[in-house]
Amino acid sequence: MLGVVLAGLLVSQLSTGQTSGLAATAAQWGFSLVTPVLLALYLVAMRTVFAYERDHAAPNNDPSDDTSPSLRSAATRFALAAAVVAAAGVWLPFVATDLAQAMGWNKSFVGSLFVAMATSLPELAVTLSALRMGRLTWPSATCWAATCSTY
Repeated sequence: MLGVVLAGLLVSQLSTGQTSGLAATAAQWGFSLVTPVLLALYLVAMRTVFAYERDHAAPNNDPSDDTSPSLRSAATRFALAAAVVAAAGVWLPFVATDLAQAMGWNKSFVGSLFVAMATSLPELAVTLSALRMGRLTWPSATCWAATCSTY
């Protein structure tokens, strides 16, 4: 159901070229009006998956086997990793421009080859990790999401 809603939102953005004043203002800030809707749907989906896994978890009979980090530790590590990814994402275009100038290459060549390769590495990491875990549906979902986000 959620996939149908997200696909519908994607198609709705491809339909018309006319934009309202609010949409034009949002575009000046660098995002679409659909962005908050997608964020809300993502949070609802994550909450749904969390609730399902919590309700259908296998019982852990050995309390000494719990090696998961505390919530504070996990949140701190996640925030640090997110900050590194955000900083690298902001820095990437500048590095690509400097690389193109230093090597005498065309900027479109560097953008289409190296930047595309760098932005595809997370999908590759998820795909390989999912295959190692035996989750064969994750790679197809990752490929579908990556393809839809480029249009």
